[in-house]
Amino acid sequence: MREIKDKYNNGTNNTSNTNNTSFGRFKVKEKLFKYCWKCSKQLPEGSETPWCDWECKKEYYSELAQDMDDIVGVN
Repeated sequence: MREIKDKYNNGTNNTSNTNNTSFGRFKVKEKLFKYCWKCSKQLPEGSETPWCDWECKKEYYSELAQDMDDIVGVN
């Protein structure tokens, strides 16, 4: 997963610490995904969703729900 971030300073001018790239707040512009989270199939360039199709999304959340049931102890 790759995030493209846009830095903004809310009108403040911090010239004393110009080399510190972690200073300031960042607003995430968009999230891009390269591979499907379920089957690892390569997604089209600039995909904003981590799924290649509805079936992969459904299976992923089904497995996640089963894992949570195992943790809680629900039959």
